[in-house]
Amino acid sequence: MTLTKEQINFYHQEGYLLVENSFSLDDVKILNQQWATIYATDTPGRVLEEETDIVRMVHGVHKNNPVFSRLVQHPKMLMPAMQLLDDHQVYVHQSKINAKMAFVGDVWAWHQDYTFWAKKDGMPNPHTLNATVFLSEVNEFNGPLMVIPKTHKIGLYDDTKKEVNLQEDEPDWMSQMTVNLEYSLEQETIAHYVEKYGIVAPKGAAGSILFFHPSIFHGSAANMSPVNRALALISYNSVKNKLQDVKNPRPWFLANRDFTPISPLKDNRLDIK
Repeated sequence: MTLTKEQINFYHQEGYLLVENSFSLDDVKILNQQWATIYATDTPGRVLEEETDIVRMVHGVHKNNPVFSRLVQHPKMLMPAMQLLDDHQVYVHQSKINAKMAFVGDVWAWHQDYTFWAKKDGMPNPHTLNATVFLSEVNEFNGPLMVIPKTHKIGLYDDTKKEVNLQEDEPDWMSQMTVNLEYSLEQETIAHYVEKYGIVAPKGAAGSILFFHPSIFHGSAANMSPVNRALALISYNSVKNKLQDVKNPRPWFLANRDFTPISPLKDNRLDIK
């Protein structure tokens, strides 16, 4: 898949781009069969909803699952990422499945991804990109991702660091996965920029792809509907923007330090038959 000049300009101007119905329903079925298995497996990168045994997200899926390993190399994902980053040398900084389960999927506070990547991982600049595959229909009822257009141009917005109370057995990185994020944006900040730029909640059928900038202000409400909302999120980074050394690096599934560039698949198959 090759983006048009108009699509590329829209992304750079607004900070996001929705490409609807990119993957076929057969491809979506393959991905959904895998994420159900992934969610049922206890791995270090699996995070639960607070005070429940319901899975909130699973990190590192491109390393642990052959289908998602192919997804990050799929031309419909990787080629647009190369175009939007204007770089053919990119690697996967992070991969995850994020599912807001029906009735129980909790909120994600307003934040910028790049805040965590800069402060925790030593990423020099936000020359990176989020590519999100809708594994289910995303509608106005099941907790769609919301973005404030154009806020990616503001740069790193350094709101006050929040204190997050962790359980004794929880690692420090869990403070970046809870409902009350360690670095989240203040209500006054959000109100100001919503008045200036508005809010957009990109919605679409399963198989659509949402590209969004790591510095854009974004968050999502709880899923109060009877329909699951599942996303596969791949964060691509330029090899030129590889992570610097930090004192206490986060686990590989949050901050990949294998900077080997990846190449597009020679075919469009997600299955491994």
